[in-house]
Parts: sequence; structure tokens; C-alpha cells
Amino acid sequence: MIREGNIKYKVTPLSYVHIGNGSTYDPFSFVIKNGYAYNINQIAYIEYLKKTASAEFNKVLESEDYKSILRYLYDCFDPDNHLYLSRYPVNPDIESIFLEHIKNPDNQNQIWAFTKNALGVPYIPGSSVKGAIRSAIIAALQSKIQLKNLKSDFEFELLAGENDKKVTVSSDPFKYLKICDAPSSDDYLDIECIEQTYIDENKSSVPIYQETIKPSELPITKTTLTLSDNFLEHKGIQYLFPPQMKIIDKILAIFQTINRFYYNKIEELNKKITNPEIKDAYKLIILELKKLLSNNRSGNFILHIGKGAGTNLLQIQTPSSEFPKTISLVDKKPIGWLKFEFYK
Repeated sequence: MIREGNIKYKVTPLSYVHIGNGSTYDPFSFVIKNGYAYNINQIAYIEYLKKTASAEFNKVLESEDYKSILRYLYDCFDPDNHLYLSRYPVNPDIESIFLEHIKNPDNQNQIWAFTKNALGVPYIPGSSVKGAIRSAIIAALQSKIQLKNLKSDFEFELLAGENDKKVTVSSDPFKYLKICDAPSSDDYLDIECIEQTYIDENKSSVPIYQETIKPSELPITKTTLTLSDNFLEHKGIQYLFPPQMKIIDKILAIFQTINRFYYNKIEELNKKITNPEIKDAYKLIILELKKLLSNNRSGNFILHIGKGAGTNLLQIQTPSSEFPKTISLVDKKPIGWLKFEFYK
């Protein structure tokens, strides 16, 4: 049974997921060659070049020609020398895109990296999960509470303490919600073309190439969510529950609030989508949410996270908010959806 304190979860990507670290790849640290993406052991690779081709290597560096240096590093890389930390297979089209970027680093064919720890292991940051939970809960509360009874700054009114003039760390209930980072593996990585597709007409913006976690039918990692009484008893969070509700029921209500929020928002989005190419884009996500909503004692929930999750659709709405005109898709399917399943 689920209870307050440390709650363990298995994490399954329902779609492609990109959580970036703000950097793009180049042959100093990353090479795509012969159908594989390689995370290069930089120190070992540089030492190898110094030892086997010192004069040529120094000549290229002294040229200070960035394109020539990138091309040299790419051409010299040989997977058979095992100067890499890890690898995973990629589509041949992605390899061509990477080569185009080497030839012309100023073009749009950049590949944005997935976030990784100091050891090069891809992971789902606990801070990103917490941010998604926070956004969903606050937006759900906003739709639940009549705005006319609140001040103009909804989040301030909701989260500030009784005597606070602003939201502070001490008054924010989400400081009592903690989520551990969830390390994954290169086995689940891929590089995909992400398109911003218009919901009302069949056109897309310039594609973006990003390292992603692939969809999976099985969990790919685990995390722990820590939920304390201080969170559940906060005056703002109390709007979610009827009086005298048991702790366990409050916890389950939190997760069902998230599921119901996403379900309602996607249903709202589906009514706005008139582009026939993406009319059924959210079919899988809706089916999963229906399953979770039909079992309100499971403690399982779905989150929208990373690339594609920052639209006005899933954030706090104000009178000036506009409905998003585009959504991020891979192969006409939405990205950024993770399922969290409770386990003992």
C-alpha cells in the first residue's frame, strides 16, 4: 500500500522524451559513424592522436580552422580502437545530418544533447519531475478555485504563508516534495527529428535534432518520491481535498489530480486540432490516462516533461494566455510523456 514518506516508482517512457542540458554535440566528445553514436573518451582520444599522428594533429590545431578541426577529429575516429565510453545505434539519416553539421557548423543541423551526469550516464532529473508535478498541481488548482476570490497573482495567493508578503522557500509547500534523479542507460537513447507542428494546418517549423529516450513498453529506470505531511497539510494544497480526508487518500488524490488535469487538457487540445495529419496524435496518452483514472487507488500517474512540455497548454493560465498554435512531435506523435508506476 502507498503511504506518506518515501514512495518508490518505476518509470516508463510512453513517448520520445528529450530533457536537454543546453549543449550540442561535436566530434570533440561525440561521433556518429557507421550507424552508431559514440560518446568519446576525450582524454584517451587526444592522447591517441598525440601518440599516433602528433605532427599532423598539431598542424590541424594550429590552423585554428574550426571546420577543419571538426572534420579531422571525425575522420580519425575509428570505433575499432575502442576510444569511446558508450555507443548506441542511430538512423542513417541522422548520420548524414551530423556530417552536414561538421561541414558547416553554422547551419541548423545541430544535435542537442540529453542531460547526463558526470559519468556520462543519461538521467531524468528529479528537479524536472518535481517541476512538472508543480505545474500540473498549480494549474489544476487554478481551474478548481474561482479566480474572483483570489488576488491577481494566483501562485502567490496559493503558496504564500498566512502572513507572508511573497512566496518564500519557507512558505512554499513544494519544498516538502522531493524526487530523486533517475539514472537510465545509453541502451534507451536515440536521436530523433522533432518538429513544431501547427495544430490547425498541415505545416511544420524548422526541424530540431535531439537526443532522446525512446518509448518503451517496460520501465527503464526507478526513482523515489518523498512526500511529507507538511506538503499535504499546506493551506494551498488543502483546496484539493474535502475536510477530514485520510492521509493515504490525500496522497492518492494528488496523483489523480495530475492525471485528471492532463486528461482534461488533452481533450481540450484535441478539440482545437484541425490538422488531419495529427488528429490522433494523443490517442495512446489518452488511453493510458483513462486506465489510471479508472483505478483511483493505484498511486500511478503520468507527467509531461522536458521538450514539448513548456507550452501554455499545461501551465498556469491567465486571461492573456493564448492556446498553443504548435505542438512538438516525432513521427506525428507527441513527446515528453512518462508514466510513474508505484512498486513496493
